Amino acid sequence: MNTFLRDLRYGFRALMRDPGFAAVAVLTIGIGIGASTTIFSWLRPMLLNPLPGATQAERVVAIENMAPDGEPITTSYLDFRDFRDNLKLVNSVTARVGNVFSVGDPPDTTQVWGEMVSGGFFDMLGIQPGAGRFFSGAERDDA
Repeated sequence: MNTFLRDLRYGFRALMRDPGFAAVAVLTIGIGIGASTTIFSWLRPMLLNPLPGATQAERVVAIENMAPDGEPITTSYLDFRDFRDNLKLVNSVTARVGNVFSVGDPPDTTQVWGEMVSGGFFDMLGIQPGAGRFFSGAERDDA
């Protein structure tokens, strides 16, 4: 412990001899800590907590079609049905498509972002509605 205190005193004296270097060192360390904290706070919700509210988020995967050049391709309804009916490695297959919807009566409509989802989407996530109901049995056929 005595050696540590001597090293700390020596480091403090060295920094006091050159205040410009000390300021640059402290500023560099502060910027590094701030940048690391910011990046972690941005990535944590996406990578470590990808689906808040889902009962088994670690078991949810996304299947996407890609063109040879790497561009995403929209999956057709027929492909979705094939995936849903023939994939044996997964428990369930659902679909979602993001879209912009007009809400309200013309001319006072508002554009809102939403998703169209297949019948088993909410069952797959294991969530319950806050109000109202989810799809009934007749609405789950994904037609």
